[in-house]
Amino acid sequence: MLLFVLPVLFIVFVFTAIGMAGARTYRTARRSWGEVKPYVTSIQEGVTRAQKRADDFGSRGQALSDTWREIQGRLAFVGGAVKETQENPMIDLANFAGRIGSRKR
Repeated sequence: MLLFVLPVLFIVFVFTAIGMAGARTYRTARRSWGEVKPYVTSIQEGVTRAQKRADDFGSRGQALSDTWREIQGRLAFVGGAVKETQENPMIDLANFAGRIGSRKR
């Protein structure tokens, strides 16, 4: 009978040893996580702040680009208006009338 009971006891002993090692590992991991968790939380908050600042920087760059395009458009409009004014036949007529008027005096 000892031949049948001894292997069963050995198997129970092995499973108990594995369970106790697992429990010890779990307690150690839980304790380690409790010590490391504030640092992980701090790093996550820092990453969140950095990502928010990067997004803000990107939106500022986009706004600056949009403003620059608007300024270029307005300068093009002013340049077109000046060119149109210079090429207008009424301006040539006014210049001609001004020259005639200045000769009579």
